[in-house]
Amino acid sequence: MTNKDFPKCIYLDTNILRKIGISNYGPAFLELKEWSKNVKAPIAMPESVWMEWLHDFSESVDKKALQTTNNLRDIEIILELKQKQFKLPENYIDILIKSIKKKIKLMGIEVIETPKNISIRQLVTMAAFKIRPFEDKREKGFRDTVILYTILEDAKKRNIKDCLFITEDKIFAHEDVQQIIKKYRVNIDIADSLETATVLIKSVLDEKIKIFMELKKQKLLNFIKSKQTEIFQYIKDNAELTEDFITKGGLLSKKQEIFGQIENIIEFEPLEIESAFEAAKSPTEEPPPKNSEYILISIKTRLKVEYLPFLLFNRPTVKVQDLSKYKEIMRTSTPRYYGEPTIIELERDPTVTALVTKNDKGEYIDLRLDRVNTMF
Repeated sequence: MTNKDFPKCIYLDTNILRKIGISNYGPAFLELKEWSKNVKAPIAMPESVWMEWLHDFSESVDKKALQTTNNLRDIEIILELKQKQFKLPENYIDILIKSIKKKIKLMGIEVIETPKNISIRQLVTMAAFKIRPFEDKREKGFRDTVILYTILEDAKKRNIKDCLFITEDKIFAHEDVQQIIKKYRVNIDIADSLETATVLIKSVLDEKIKIFMELKKQKLLNFIKSKQTEIFQYIKDNAELTEDFITKGGLLSKKQEIFGQIENIIEFEPLEIESAFEAAKSPTEEPPPKNSEYILISIKTRLKVEYLPFLLFNRPTVKVQDLSKYKEIMRTSTPRYYGEPTIIELERDPTVTALVTKNDKGEYIDLRLDRVNTMF
C-alpha cells in the first residue's frame, strides 16, 4: 500500500480465524473492525477458509460428544446408575452450519465463493512443477492455491487494486506467488497478525483522520472507565467460568494452558478495562434505539485456580496376565491420572456486550450491560 492507498478489502486465513474465537472476539479483532469500518474496507474469508473452519468445529463437536459419552459411562459405573445416553442429532452438521453462519454474520465477515473459472489444467501444472503455493510434498499447497485465486478473482470482481490478506502462512510471500499476483495487477499486502494488519491500515491514513478516530475511541473508553465499579460488579455477578475459559481449551484452542482437572476457583477478580469498541453487529440482529450503539468492552481479569495436573508419564499399568482385571486396577489406582494439587494464577480477557446512549450533543450519557462473553 502507498501513502494514498488503503486496502479496499481485508481477507482472513483460517489460522487467524482460530485466534479470533466465536463469541469472545478479543480487542485485536475489534480494533481491526473499527479501523476497517472507517476506511470502508469489508472483512471477508474465502469459501475454502470457511469450510476448513467449519470442519474444525465439527471435529471439536465430535470430540466433545465422545468425551461426554465417556463421562456419562464413568458416572454409570461409579454410581451403578443407568441413564439416557448422550447422542448427537443426526442432522447436527446442518445445525452446526446454520449456527456458524449466524455467528459469522454477527462478526461482520463476508464469505467469498470459490470462483468457477479456476483452470483445473493450470492447477495440475502448478502442482506438477511445484509452483508455489504448491510445495514439494505430494498435493500440499492445493488449499492455499484455491485461497489465492479466490482472493484474486474477488479483487478483480470488486475492481480493487489494493487489499490486505491476514495469514500466518509464509508461502504467500514466495516469489512464485508474487508473480501470480502481479499478473492480476493487484497489490496484496500480507500481515501475519490482526495487530500488524491494524498498524498497516493506520500507516496509510491521513494524520487528521487518525487523530479524529483516536479521539473518538478515547472518548468512549473514558466513559466506560467512569462506569468501572458497575462493570466489575456485573462481571462478578454474571460471568460463567467454564473449564474451557479457565484452561483456554475452547472449541478450537491450540494454546491450552492447564492440563489437568480443575478442583477449585480460589479467586476471580476484574483488574482493568482494556478497550471498548463498537460491536460488529447487534447481538439481537435488531437495530439499536435512537442515539444508541452496541459495544464490546474487553476486561483484563485475574484467576487463581487449584487443579490436579495430569501425570502423563506416571500412569497405572496392567500386566498381560491381569487383563481381566484392567478396569478394576485402573479405577482403584491412587493417584490414577493426577498429581498433587497445584495453585496457579491466570489472566483472562472476557468481553462484555453493552448498549451505550448519547445525547443530542454526542456525549455518552447511559450504559446498559447485556452479557459477559467467556466462550473462546
